[in-house]
Amino acid sequence: MNPLEYCNNCFHETEPDIVQTRTDQFLILTRLDYKKYKDIQEFVELNSGKMNSEFRLAGFRVPLEIVDQTIDFLRKIDVTVHDLLTHVRNVFSGYTKETLSLGRHRFVKLPKGREHRFLDPKTRRWIYIKNPENSIGVPLREHQIIKCENQGNDEYYYLGAEEELHLVDKRAAFNLASRTFTNRTVYWADHKMLGFGTIKLNSLGMIPDDIFNSLTRLRPNEVILYGMLYFKITYFELLKVFLKANKINLLKCEDFVTLPGDNGKASGSPLISLSDIESEKIQTISNLIEKLNGKITKTKTELKVTFENDSYSILFVDNDSSRAIPVHEENKLYIPIALIENIREFEASAHKILYRAGKKLDIKKTLAECVEISNDADLSFVTECLTENIDDIDFIKKLLSDPSKESYLRNWFEDLVKNTTLEGWINAPEGLFRKLSHIFSKEVVKNV
Repeated sequence: MNPLEYCNNCFHETEPDIVQTRTDQFLILTRLDYKKYKDIQEFVELNSGKMNSEFRLAGFRVPLEIVDQTIDFLRKIDVTVHDLLTHVRNVFSGYTKETLSLGRHRFVKLPKGREHRFLDPKTRRWIYIKNPENSIGVPLREHQIIKCENQGNDEYYYLGAEEELHLVDKRAAFNLASRTFTNRTVYWADHKMLGFGTIKLNSLGMIPDDIFNSLTRLRPNEVILYGMLYFKITYFELLKVFLKANKINLLKCEDFVTLPGDNGKASGSPLISLSDIESEKIQTISNLIEKLNGKITKTKTELKVTFENDSYSILFVDNDSSRAIPVHEENKLYIPIALIENIREFEASAHKILYRAGKKLDIKKTLAECVEISNDADLSFVTECLTENIDDIDFIKKLLSDPSKESYLRNWFEDLVKNTTLEGWINAPEGLFRKLSHIFSKEVVKNV
């Protein structure tokens, strides 16, 4: 990683003499006066630091406890320093504080033969879009950011208010997306044996590259813990304010558990309290268990699941895994919290629950019936199931028997009707408009 890649916007007309590239690491950019260089060398060595070898970029490293003292010393001898705190503030100031709500639903034509994803403001994750052939398009919302994956050359689009897709560069796409983000919680832990705080990177969701670079530069040493963001505890308040400006709230986790794939306690998985998880997500899992004739008892950190001939516990962790993690000897199922944010990604975990229950059901339809809609990712999944199974009357009845779900789907359809031309509907799959109109007429909903 080029340590100066995201500093160029901070330098304006002239580069500083020295850049703090990491908490304890300083890079010398200019040819310093000989006396100043010798003064720096003497200060570093007297304080148990180390000058870089002649085969590396000119610079030095100092112990964490004298970082602030080092910056003060450099400025006293008239050396200009671009320090990390200044850099973080500069990056933060480059992002607008404006907020933007997603607009109306509308059908949008997307290029064929490519995979597309939209960025969900709540989960901050890229959600797969099913792009059917020969149709009106896919239902998206104004102001959404769409990623077109094209053999490693991703393209980014912004959906304007006039059904137009505007090609934008990655930086602009992330900046626009950040205006739509809603608040989310991220968990951290104070590892006293290591002396710094840790955060699972995947829990942050999508963050712009320059913000990510700034966060990783706060790490206190060169050791890299895979999948972890770690920081000097004295920087906690700075990190907290910085992330809060990006609508991320830092919350200390209950405990750390070591799971398969974790490299010891240092890179373990934060255990999340049920009270810190969206109630809709817990309810979705409860609905699924009850549909399978099971029962759930809640504790502070566990869902205790009981079937006629089986019982086990479901716990939630902040983990990089894309799958639920069974620990058979303890009869526990750990589910990474990222998987329950998006009902599509929860499917693999649901398969494990179905398997333990000894049931064979259509997993997609089952989840569509059980999900408590709380974000655009959930709504996209349910509407996709609805249109794919438009002729399955029993499924439609079950789907619309839930008043909350019926309200979400009705509003979705009415929004589409208002914003799609008659010509557009003519291009829809055969009978889709007629069938949806029939389903969402008051008479039909009363009868289902």
